[in-house]
Amino acid sequence: MAIRETRCVGRIGSIKIRLSGGASWLYNLFHRLTEKLIRPKLEGKICDAVRSDGIYTANRELRTMPVSFQFGPKKQWLLDYSLSSIVFAPGYLQASLKGKFSIRGDSTEAPFQPSSLSSPPPTQSRMVTFWISDYVFNTAAYAVHKSGMLQYTLTRNALPNDQKDRFNTTCSFLYGCLGIVMPQVGEKYPGSFIEVEASTTESPIAIISKQNINVVFVGSLAFRARLQDDSLVDLFNINAVLNVSLVLRFEERAIKATVSSVNQTMTLGNSSVGSVNVQLMQFVIDIIKKQFIIPKLNEAIKRGLPIPATKNVKLLRPQLLLGKNYVQLSTNVKYKA
Repeated sequence: MAIRETRCVGRIGSIKIRLSGGASWLYNLFHRLTEKLIRPKLEGKICDAVRSDGIYTANRELRTMPVSFQFGPKKQWLLDYSLSSIVFAPGYLQASLKGKFSIRGDSTEAPFQPSSLSSPPPTQSRMVTFWISDYVFNTAAYAVHKSGMLQYTLTRNALPNDQKDRFNTTCSFLYGCLGIVMPQVGEKYPGSFIEVEASTTESPIAIISKQNINVVFVGSLAFRARLQDDSLVDLFNINAVLNVSLVLRFEERAIKATVSSVNQTMTLGNSSVGSVNVQLMQFVIDIIKKQFIIPKLNEAIKRGLPIPATKNVKLLRPQLLLGKNYVQLSTNVKYKA
């Protein structure tokens, strides 16, 4: 894509010329005539400057504007900002960018379409406004889910020293390990250790409203016993739905987020050890949230969503707003050659 000039009109309101020295008193009698002759020449020079310098500079900057970003370990994640359409209107320009996350080398399209956004009017208080639909966040969630990054096995080795024995199947009654909480497991598999495999069963969904942004994770917690011969025995599954609230901020030319809260609902799935009191497993969920879910989420979103701009453009007074199915970033810009 390139920018070209189709028509240029330069207008100079007025010109004042004052000469000094020699017969300047005589020349100044004809200053209006002189100004009338000079004005069209200067107006033409304005358009020449726009063509030779402004259009050239704009095209140079356009060529350096990134349309994709690679990031993450080994730069395996790709954010596609390719242009899909552009509209010129009186007083403003509106461009539509794709905004799709994927694993580098995987061109598979996400199995859902972007939410429709009504054509927003130009924001008068800021020079540039970015409208980011929930499609961008949902393609990121889909790519992370598809890659298997949202799988994690919690073992006693990952626990703090004062919590390691909580995953034992054999302990004193006062200590309250899993073998005491679930006596049927302690009796059937004594001297063993419990492991929990957490994984998403569906692609997470980002829900953006005017109040906040939430990400809903639907997953499963598979409880297994690691026996003394190092074999694993399936015990039961817990189906979990986690609602993660995020706080957004703009920092270092990117929209970033941190986890503010994680709430969950749990139900018992398959079980080979009979009835299980799901509420008694709450402390296990709390450990998984603290040890895996919140750190992994913060790690995944710490790099943020980069905003496309050339290196010579500085964003001034950025402001973030939330709406139904979108995040809006309005900002002024300053160009430094």
